[in-house]
Amino acid sequence: MNIIKYKKMKINFNKILWKYFLSADCLNKYLRLNGQAKLNSFFILRMLKGSPLKSKSNMLVHGAGTGQLFSNIEILKELRKYNLTFADINLKYLEKLNEFMNHKHTNYKIKIDDLENTHLKEIFDGVLLVLLLQHLNWEKAINNIIKFNKPSKIYIIIQEKDDINIKIKLPSKIKFFKLFAISKLVQKRRLIKYLSTKKYTLIDEHTEFTSEKKKFTSLIFHKLNLAKNYS
Repeated sequence: MNIIKYKKMKINFNKILWKYFLSADCLNKYLRLNGQAKLNSFFILRMLKGSPLKSKSNMLVHGAGTGQLFSNIEILKELRKYNLTFADINLKYLEKLNEFMNHKHTNYKIKIDDLENTHLKEIFDGVLLVLLLQHLNWEKAINNIIKFNKPSKIYIIIQEKDDINIKIKLPSKIKFFKLFAISKLVQKRRLIKYLSTKKYTLIDEHTEFTSEKKKFTSLIFHKLNLAKNYS
């Protein structure tokens, strides 16, 4: 298929690619190669330690993937404080995550779910989204979280600068995925402004770069009517 013609099509194949094409092992390998897993783990730990929820709070991790991001022992220590729900569109990813988390954490559930058309209507104290928003209609996703899950805090990691010069050798499936997947980076300013209209205020942000010069930023939002003085 002509790539330019494909890019102009209105059909978004992202969900098909994530759900059926990109295997758990292939995803893990790519995240290790490009250093993304290590950096995201750093962000997660920084957010959970810097702005924790109360002990035994309910936390939703949507787009949880295979669990590789939570391999850091310090992250596991933080996660044990909460009742967790891991959600993803790919069953195989969740099976791999379950293998990893088994015996490491007792208070967790796994759910197959598409955040744009979510079936998760439970209330959560916190929601964690790691590089998920760029792969879907992020405004619809945020609306669903606020409408159904009503969290007091939303922890988000976004990619702000794309990988222009890739120096690592990519697995063939990753090359195919990057060629056909439609990913639109979320503008930080738009995200902050949009969440402010939903009564969520930004209380922390931090930026780092990978070896490929990808720019990643972590953001923590607190529900405005619950926010205290964080200055």
